[in-house]
Amino acid sequence: MTDPFDLSADLPGGLLRADDRRGSRPARLRVTPERITAVLEDGEEVHLSLEGVRLREAPDGDGLYCTSKDRTLTVHSFDPDFLRALEAAGGNDLNDALSRLAGDRVTSKMRHRLGCVILFALTSLMVWGVPRLVRTAVDASIEKLPYEIDEQIGEVVFESMDKGGTVVDSEVLREAVQAMVDRLAPHSLIPDATFQFVIVDNEQINAFALPGGYMVVFTGLIAEADGPEEVAGVIAHEMAHVTRRHGLRRIAHTVTTVAGISVLVGDVSGLATIALELFTIARANDYSQGQETDADLEGARMLIAAQIDPSGLERFFQRVEEIMGEIPDSLTWLSTHPQHQE
Repeated sequence: MTDPFDLSADLPGGLLRADDRRGSRPARLRVTPERITAVLEDGEEVHLSLEGVRLREAPDGDGLYCTSKDRTLTVHSFDPDFLRALEAAGGNDLNDALSRLAGDRVTSKMRHRLGCVILFALTSLMVWGVPRLVRTAVDASIEKLPYEIDEQIGEVVFESMDKGGTVVDSEVLREAVQAMVDRLAPHSLIPDATFQFVIVDNEQINAFALPGGYMVVFTGLIAEADGPEEVAGVIAHEMAHVTRRHGLRRIAHTVTTVAGISVLVGDVSGLATIALELFTIARANDYSQGQETDADLEGARMLIAAQIDPSGLERFFQRVEEIMGEIPDSLTWLSTHPQHQE
């Protein structure tokens, strides 16, 4: 008997693993009420449970991405039958995801977003010539937005941007950095936040983070650090930028009023190009001094909570100062940071 949910022959798509640096791999997709099965070209079958699944449209609106609850697996297809197959599969978790995809938001979230839009628009009209007040209003509005907006923007930018070099395929380095992230993450300000990273071959003493927990660590940072505590200190600093939502604030402060309202209502697809333009390798962490200090303090708190010596970050600053002097131009992530002694 033919399985009515077995649409694999009609559903070309792809599979993206969070830990696979090769990117998306072609696959045939089969949808059942319990899972989505991706059959890769080499015959391997990967199963994505529909429990807690998250759906989002491609930026151009012609495709659909389906991400697992733990965000380790994503399948996608540009075949319209993929959405129909998901609708046929049903189930509470999947129906909730489909409702969110269709824009049927929970009432409380809608109230928050509508309030943010009204607050932002009225403030912009009333204090157009007072940038400080506008920034304050934007910051207050961002606090009420769901964190999934950061994640969606970060994912789009991370998949599209030039990361500044070749991704290093070293299990030793990955395991070392992953151990630091795993130790720090439980102590972040956003309990449900997840963090993904790549290590890039670049001599700059640098690291940067995008909204939603997507991070890039340069080999120059690892090579110059004298011990894991120093690397952990920089990573904690970048994780703090993520959980303090400095990236989303930067977008809202930089773009025009109309685009800023789009951020507040969660129109991520319409802002993908703007976000990619802002988060280029040259200005990935072009934060204000206030945000850098904020990330220092929050990063130090996370280090202490994780029982990692916070003086490692201090020693890192001291060594960078000895090598390159005060705030060298080559240190992009420090370009707006307070002076090392401070």
